[in-house]
Amino acid sequence: MLRNSGDPASADRAIGAGVRVAFPTSPTASVTVDGMRTRLGQGRPKGSGFTQAGRAARERPAGTPAGPPLLLSGIDVTYPGRPPVPALRDAGLRADGGRITALLGRNGAGKSTLLAVACGLRTPDAGLVHVLGEVHRHGSPRGSRRGLSISTRERLGVLLQEGGAYTAAPVADVLRLHWRLAAAAVPWAEAVDMFDCGPLLRRRLGRLSGGEQRRVCLTLAILSRPGLLLLDEPTTGMDLPTRERTWQVLESLRADGVAIVLSTHDLAEVSEHADDVTIIDEGRVRHVSTLASLLTRGRTLFIPLTHEDEPPAGRSGALADGRVDHATLTALARRLTPGVRVQRRRGGVEVSGPLTDADLDTARAWADEAGLDPATVAVGRADLATVVRDLTEPPPAPPAGKQSVDQDDRTVR
Repeated sequence: MLRNSGDPASADRAIGAGVRVAFPTSPTASVTVDGMRTRLGQGRPKGSGFTQAGRAARERPAGTPAGPPLLLSGIDVTYPGRPPVPALRDAGLRADGGRITALLGRNGAGKSTLLAVACGLRTPDAGLVHVLGEVHRHGSPRGSRRGLSISTRERLGVLLQEGGAYTAAPVADVLRLHWRLAAAAVPWAEAVDMFDCGPLLRRRLGRLSGGEQRRVCLTLAILSRPGLLLLDEPTTGMDLPTRERTWQVLESLRADGVAIVLSTHDLAEVSEHADDVTIIDEGRVRHVSTLASLLTRGRTLFIPLTHEDEPPAGRSGALADGRVDHATLTALARRLTPGVRVQRRRGGVEVSGPLTDADLDTARAWADEAGLDPATVAVGRADLATVVRDLTEPPPAPPAGKQSVDQDDRTVR
């Protein structure tokens, strides 16, 4: 419940059924939010429950290193039910300032739950939560039972998949309310123009299209100039110009040192904009690395076989006649990094997986020893979707009674 608590000159406006909010003309006037008085010009609630002593007990203990803007470690979350549903198991997430961290995974993998823990909407059953210098340890007898403090939440920007705003209210009222609560950290004209919300101001938020609602909610997330920005599917429903504008703003925030976490299924955007990647599956983190390092797992090497009746002049060896057997493939696989796959493809041999530069040199040397021309060996790169799929989906087991190497598609793992 929000109500006016001061300036009689304020303009009283409707926010929804039975709820009214006053937008005072004075920059130091206040509103009451659920019984707690908030001075709009200062942007920080006062009163019982938000004393200096109470905040100090909830914020980072003295002497604790500041660390990254976001660090989650050993996070366990179980949803109640019959039986209970484990959502996260020993999960973690790190986001550094001035970098975009992509959180990837299939539907139901636990991405949204992990973001809910990061922004304080859900308290984990166990684990360490470190947000903007505030530390909470959960799951032990002496562990924290409280969420993030108000002062920390003020420095957070959050965009959820849905909800979080007053859908029955005009866009102008919603923006101005949040702009006041953010202590006008961004000039009003800049807030309206950030995602071209001017034409939407007189319309009710709930009657906007999905892409238009995302524009408004993104504006709300950035109004306070946050130090940590958590985004769950931010560009869903947006048209191309709005997507481009969104990434211009996000890249500007990254340049200003903001830590950005992006949960998305749009791997093209991840490939173009992300710095770091965390992949989660079935509530557990499967991979953490930089994007550049992750993409090296998608490199492929194709070694073409000759199909001439006679080996090329000066060439002789196991593959010079265009034939390859299982023993030859196995010999190559044993010389490469564990996890690299060697497969017999039509017209040649394909080597794929987490290939290192040393693996590339080894494969070329092997081709030379086998009677092929190393200069014909081609290096390619698989797309990010293939890499993510390889990390989250186990390879299919061969049918019972069959070997894992087929006659037409030989695979050595």
